[in-house]
Amino acid sequence: MFGRGGVTDTLGRSSDHKIARLDELIAVIEGFIDLLYEEEDGLVLVDYKTDAVGTTEELEARAGQYRVQMGGYAYSLMQATGKPVKEAVLLFLEPKDEYVFTDVDELVAEAKSAAEKVLPQSVGR
Repeated sequence: MFGRGGVTDTLGRSSDHKIARLDELIAVIEGFIDLLYEEEDGLVLVDYKTDAVGTTEELEARAGQYRVQMGGYAYSLMQATGKPVKEAVLLFLEPKDEYVFTDVDELVAEAKSAAEKVLPQSVGR
């Protein structure tokens, strides 16, 4: 679970040894994961979106705008938990529709690339 100022595991215990690595990315990305659950083969992160999307094309275009955000979340989760993220899901509330990213490694690479453009000296330490 995530909260301001640190990372805790699902039992609420602080995970100090992983906070430092996560804090490097917080300088670039600030946000909250709306829902996180674990399946046998990895974590699934879900982010609720209030954007109105009407067509499949609009859904795909809007999902594309969130790739870096979801990649940042996935990277942070993997660093904080040591577990793989298997999917990142955008859950659009209007109309009720979802977009599932299964290319998590690509999302993470895009997020790292975006971070390097902003803070080249701090990424990858």
